[in-house]
Amino acid sequence: MKKSFSLILVLLYLQLSFAQNFLYQASLPLQDSTGFYKIELIPSVNTKLKDDFADLRIIDNEGKETPYILKHDYRISTVSNFKEYPIIDKKIIKDSITQIIFRNNTRERISMFSFVIRNAEVIKQMKLSGSDDMKQWFVVKEWESCGPFRNNKNDSIISLYPIPVSDYEYFKIEIDDKHSDPVNIIKIGYYEDATNYGGLTEIKSTLQITDSSLKKTTWAHIIFNENVSVNVVEFKINKPEYYHRTVNVYGAIDDTSKRKRIFTESITLNSKFNNSFDINTVKIKELWFEILNEDNPGLDIAAIKVFQINHYFIARLEKDKHYKLVFGDAGLNAPKYDLKYFQSTIPDDLKVIIPDSVIRSVKPESIVNSSKSIFKDNRFIWAAIIIVALLLGFVTYRMIKDMK
Repeated sequence: MKKSFSLILVLLYLQLSFAQNFLYQASLPLQDSTGFYKIELIPSVNTKLKDDFADLRIIDNEGKETPYILKHDYRISTVSNFKEYPIIDKKIIKDSITQIIFRNNTRERISMFSFVIRNAEVIKQMKLSGSDDMKQWFVVKEWESCGPFRNNKNDSIISLYPIPVSDYEYFKIEIDDKHSDPVNIIKIGYYEDATNYGGLTEIKSTLQITDSSLKKTTWAHIIFNENVSVNVVEFKINKPEYYHRTVNVYGAIDDTSKRKRIFTESITLNSKFNNSFDINTVKIKELWFEILNEDNPGLDIAAIKVFQINHYFIARLEKDKHYKLVFGDAGLNAPKYDLKYFQSTIPDDLKVIIPDSVIRSVKPESIVNSSKSIFKDNRFIWAAIIIVALLLGFVTYRMIKDMK
């Protein structure tokens, strides 16, 4: 009897383990060339995915799985770009000095510059002068030691050189070569930090505003069509001209039989700023803002917009082949594809494609794996079901017989 039950459990496990049931699907448009594409996860898709996006798959018209890489548009990212100064003149006087003149075109106040040098293991004496006409030169920094310029990883090295704040149009570097061969300076410049703002998609919502002069508060209530993750909220205030208000933020989530409002954070509305805030929520159906007016009149709120950071899947799609996204299986873990090891070979500038409208699957979709394993063969699954049914009948018969 125990053996029969064990066999039943094993067969049921095999059947359930290899069946993947997806509740939703969205077709992808046909492409006129084979290559990599960025598939944007529009809010109507994103809202139905697990928080970690683990339950999404891309399948072709044969039901075969297509590998992908998940990418996010970060709200704000900072990158450093190397900006070159034009080198006007470069002289190497044997057994004497290396002399380089570069130009500060914009006459910016410089407190540091960088130079890229071919790899070398040496310490040099360096001097810096400045000029406005390249005729009369003035000392900026007297002779001092620089280096060593050794780099164990690359064939060149970037060296930072701090100087007294100066706004000369021309600068002259002199390097003492009397005791060693010259160093090869490739370029001179500085690092400029640039801020990149990630892409955002506005989420459709309904706004309701309620003022209470007695409690000295204004409640702004935002209702979404379905559960969403909110990343950015933006207030548009008509008046008054000057205001500084504390705002408590709440998210409403479904908690068993009733909807529960949970405090998430506090923000400050201020007339001096653009009043755009980064907030991060779990998937919610409603968002509440409690504006504390104190003894001030209520704000004239023109609009409150909410946004979601853009998410993408990068996948290689074949020309004129039908693909669709399938998702909505809460039991799935994230897939493991080899493609993640080749991200550096994929171009950054990819065409973005938008999925069609989300539809609920008439019957749960299943992926056909190219593996020949019998555990993923429909014939095996049906055979397992039949065997389980027979065993259940046999076990029932034995139990009734034993009771007699």
